[in-house]
Amino acid sequence: HVPFSWTALTACGVLAFVCAVCRRLPLEFGKNTVEVVDVATLAALVFLGPIWALVVAVPAMLYREPLRAAFSAATHVTILLAAGYVFRLFAEPLLWSPQFDSSLVFGIVASGVTYYALDALINSTLLRIKYGAPLTELLRDAVVTPVPSDVGAILTVVGAAYAMTAFSPAAAIILFCGSAGALTSLYLLHESRQKIEGLSAEVESLKEENSVVLSSPLTFAS
Repeated sequence: HVPFSWTALTACGVLAFVCAVCRRLPLEFGKNTVEVVDVATLAALVFLGPIWALVVAVPAMLYREPLRAAFSAATHVTILLAAGYVFRLFAEPLLWSPQFDSSLVFGIVASGVTYYALDALINSTLLRIKYGAPLTELLRDAVVTPVPSDVGAILTVVGAAYAMTAFSPAAAIILFCGSAGALTSLYLLHESRQKIEGLSAEVESLKEENSVVLSSPLTFAS
């Protein structure tokens, strides 16, 4: 009972390509590895439904290690089916019911929150089991850090849904490609800021050590 059309197949192929490209741009936040594939998969969920979204997410499930690939596949299945169920409480997939209204917006926001909340819960649990990381570190790396990007992704999907109903599916696909690039840039900028903060902390530490050395002539002499 999966609806099919050539438009759906084309959109699925384009979004899967975006997912594959974003899959090649992993970013490290502490012990958490982030792959920017959520815009493509969330867009596929809203446009086509959860089954098509799982097809789009296939490039994000593939790893050389079978256990990691199985974990990634199980994670995407859990997240996308749950988010798809929440979305269907408000609206139908946009390609089959092209109507932009408040219920569609509520559905996108609710499914996006479900998507990211489950993703954060699963990743936090994995980090806790694998590394025994403290709760504050888990909240910073897996929950707090991606929040601006998550909000941007949800707003992007809302804008793309409007573009699809107001103009054409092609306009929405172009918007998705641009949003994927913008989201990747956001993560890269955040990573650069983290490196700058780390260097600043090292400089302050060196200044403190230098002041201690210079304050003691005996230490300085030795």
